[in-house]
Amino acid sequence: MGRVNTPILTSKQRKELEKGLKEGNSHSFRVRGQSVLLKSEGRTSKEVGSITGMSHVSVRNCLNFISNKFY
Repeated sequence: MGRVNTPILTSKQRKELEKGLKEGNSHSFRVRGQSVLLKSEGRTSKEVGSITGMSHVSVRNCLNFISNKFY
């Protein structure tokens, strides 16, 4: 079993991502936002990839991009 990189979201961040999933115009933003929310629940990259249709490598890259940009 691999290491689970779990982003820690504030309630404000979670609400913004959930809002973006409903109202976002960009498909890629919605998929990335969903990935972050699923990872914040403690799911593995493989699980998130299965749900979102992304590879587990893409899920990890997405998390790395977001964490480097915002944290």
